[in-house]
Amino acid sequence: MCRDLHELLNVDYEGHPLSDLPMMDDIKDANDFTIVLDFTASADSQFWLNQAYAPYGTEVAFGLTAVKTPDAYAYYTAGQIFGILESLKGAAQYEVLINRPGIAVKGMDAQSMAHLYYIGLILLCNVKYFVVEKR
Repeated sequence: MCRDLHELLNVDYEGHPLSDLPMMDDIKDANDFTIVLDFTASADSQFWLNQAYAPYGTEVAFGLTAVKTPDAYAYYTAGQIFGILESLKGAAQYEVLINRPGIAVKGMDAQSMAHLYYIGLILLCNVKYFVVEKR
């Protein structure tokens, strides 16, 4: 993919030839990209380090789910990636940073309420176990 994009992908998602897209005129390989932003929930976030950063020196940043973020810090401290957007929390922090709160900030509210609900259920189950079951 990074060696010759047009050879690998002849058409876009809708079937239009890449050669017909003006934005693809100057794009041939990974050297033509300034940065790669990889937003993924999978374990394959390192793919772009192998495909773009190592052979071409193309800068890479990750946007990851919370469970994958700790893995990325090793790449960040080694200088292999230049940034990490850490899950919904990181997206919400970014929205606040640029003074444009949006869907991520709303999502944090929903996530916080869900966490409080689960904590309440855990407490309720523990009370039931220790008070009711111990009789």
